[in-house]
This record gives sequence, C-alpha cells and structure tokens, in this order.
Amino acid sequence: MRPEPFIAAIRFGHGRRPWEPLPANPSAALLAELDNMATPRLTEAALPDLAAIGAMIREDGESARQGQGRPHQARLWRAEVSAALAETLTSAAPFRERLVQFWANHFTVARGKVPYVVGHFVREAIRPHVTGRFSDMLLAVVRHPAMIGYLDNQGSVGPNSRAAQGRPRGLNENLAREILELHTLTPAAG
Repeated sequence: MRPEPFIAAIRFGHGRRPWEPLPANPSAALLAELDNMATPRLTEAALPDLAAIGAMIREDGESARQGQGRPHQARLWRAEVSAALAETLTSAAPFRERLVQFWANHFTVARGKVPYVVGHFVREAIRPHVTGRFSDMLLAVVRHPAMIGYLDNQGSVGPNSRAAQGRPRGLNENLAREILELHTLTPAAG
C-alpha cells in the first residue's frame, strides 16, 4: 500500500473514518474538496445571531448584578463547542475543516475577553471565506465585533469627530497594528 493516501487523510484532514475508502489520487481529492465552494453550515441549527447574543449579554449582566452568575455564557459556549465538534467529526470536507481551524487560530480572539461571540466569529467571519480570497476574509475578520472587542477598538473614535469632543478618547491603534504585525506583513517586513 502507498502511504500518500494515509498521509493526506491525516495531514490535510482529521483522518479517515473506518467506512470511508482512501482516495486513489489524494492530490486530486484535496483539490476537488477545495473546488467545492459551498459553505457547509454547522449542524447545530439553534446557534444565535448577533442580536440574540446581545440579548444574552444584557440578561447575563443583570443576572451577574443579582449574584446569579452568567447562565447564558456557559450554555452558549457548550452549544458552540458541540456544534463545531460535530461539524469537524461529520464533515464531508475534512480538509476545509482543517483550514477553518488554521484560520481561526491565525485570527484568534480570546474567549475570556469576548466570551459570547467567538463561535459566531468563526462561523460568520472565517468559515464562509476559508477557500476564497484572503482579503475578503481579512475584511470580515477585522469588522467582526469579536475582533473589535478583543483588540479594544469599540471605543476608538477620531480625535476631531463629534464622539471625541469633550472626552479624553481617541484612536486605538491595536487593531491596525495587529493587522500589520500579526495578520499580514509581520514586523520583519520593514
């Protein structure tokens, strides 16, 4: 037996399921998977949109003020993890799932800092663009509330804007710096 099909299944996916045949031509199988531009949706249909997440944040804030903890935060995290794991394990496109995980790591946001929106971030900013153009993914990532909150840009205002008048606020360069240093050029680019 040739090792290439086994290497391709492990290195470019999450391994083969026992009932799946190994591809005769691993390179062609991987390219065919990338050519399929359809964006698979997570199996968990009840995952919330941003409006529902906002409602959860408000409710959890009230619960926390009353000393009851943040029940939605833990429930949402479990649902997001379960959906992502199910997609990884049952996906017909394991190479695509491996790419989603790669880009989610590259454009990482910490769950401790933006706990409610990490799953939505991966689902809406990374997953749809994973086999598309990098520039489209980059724009989706830097415009998503998870990245804006993670890099503290939600309060950033132009120094001469109406929002900054009479306030000691200004521009926060975190997002711009991270785009240049981590997500695109690196400091070594000069």
